[in-house]
Amino acid sequence: MTADEWFQQTSGTLHAVVLACSSMIATHPEKEKVLALLQALSKQTTDAIASNPEKPHYMLGIQSAVSEIQKGVETARLAEEVLSVKRQTGSH
Repeated sequence: MTADEWFQQTSGTLHAVVLACSSMIATHPEKEKVLALLQALSKQTTDAIASNPEKPHYMLGIQSAVSEIQKGVETARLAEEVLSVKRQTGSH
């Protein structure tokens, strides 16, 4: 496996994990608390980058994952709203 293939595989794996996490958090009964914890983690990574600016890539990866999870949860929320409106109006 070449380095490029390894990075592509790793990227795909991480994307799948982020999607799975988004789905689980979106349906979690305490999703707001979980999202607050993720936001705190993202803030900590910002502080870590500021204190160690020569090696930000790991922390930027964490921030990216948190951001993608938040987007996934928001997308799920919007989808639920659409379904709710469709149920209320009887449209398919």
